[in-house]
Amino acid sequence: MQFEFIDYDGGYPNLCFGRLKFKADGKIYEEVVSLISGGSVWFDSHWCEHVEEGPWLDICDFYLFETYPELKEHKAEILKMINENVPHGCCGGCA
Repeated sequence: MQFEFIDYDGGYPNLCFGRLKFKADGKIYEEVVSLISGGSVWFDSHWCEHVEEGPWLDICDFYLFETYPELKEHKAEILKMINENVPHGCCGGCA
């Protein structure tokens, strides 16, 4: 399958949760996704906040893959498309 990114509406402070819209082999798919961030937020010994962005590591199996189970085998390709088009996350408290 060829994946073409159309839109993602997740944003601060919940960039990891939003509606993803993309096209695959001529069909448009649209569903909520919950993403696992490779970034983190932490505090040093002086209580200074450090925010580190990182690529999206995974797509939670609910929502998108419940609605479109045929896409489950293409999870890695969809995640690659997301990482190429959605700003990388910096959270770490939700996952």
